[in-house]
Amino acid sequence: MVYVIHGIVLTAWFMLLVLQSALINLRKVSIHRKLGFAMAFLAVLVVFTGVQVVLDSTPRSIRMGLLDPESISEMRGQSFPLFLDLLSLVVFTGAIAIALVFRKNPVLHRTSVLTGSFAFMVVALARATAFVFPSSGLGLLVALFFLLPILLMVHDWIIFKRFPKYAFIGFMVLLLMVVFAFAIPQTDWGYRFFINYLSGLI
Repeated sequence: MVYVIHGIVLTAWFMLLVLQSALINLRKVSIHRKLGFAMAFLAVLVVFTGVQVVLDSTPRSIRMGLLDPESISEMRGQSFPLFLDLLSLVVFTGAIAIALVFRKNPVLHRTSVLTGSFAFMVVALARATAFVFPSSGLGLLVALFFLLPILLMVHDWIIFKRFPKYAFIGFMVLLLMVVFAFAIPQTDWGYRFFINYLSGLI
């Protein structure tokens, strides 16, 4: 049930994100601010349901027969999505917190909300590309995921006619998120963390 709720909440989040952007373009700032409270509430639900989904994702794969817990290679492969999910939750939470604190700085506010949203998009893209394009999923994932933050940097550079520092920082945060999600499972302590977490759930 939590998977359904999480899906509904995230769908609502991205729909409101599009609506909020449209309201700013239409200069309906007062409505945008009022809807901001709804988005703040949704952000809490995203994190709350996201934590439950992340913690149950690997045990669920084992229960469904999609993952062999006796296979070291399969377990190492599964540890990457876990760390990616965990890091995306951290980035989302931090980015939305920054957006709330600095909501009177429109560029930082907008960039933080988008960066947090992009962080969750990589999780969905990772699963979609692995399912649809299993042989070339990784390269396609990287290309799709970094396309939006790069376009944001280009947009801000053109519009503001100066180096887009907030968009660049957001891009670097997302880049480091993916790098660490790949690197941590390759370390012994990272894999032990994964196994210890799993042993407490199955």
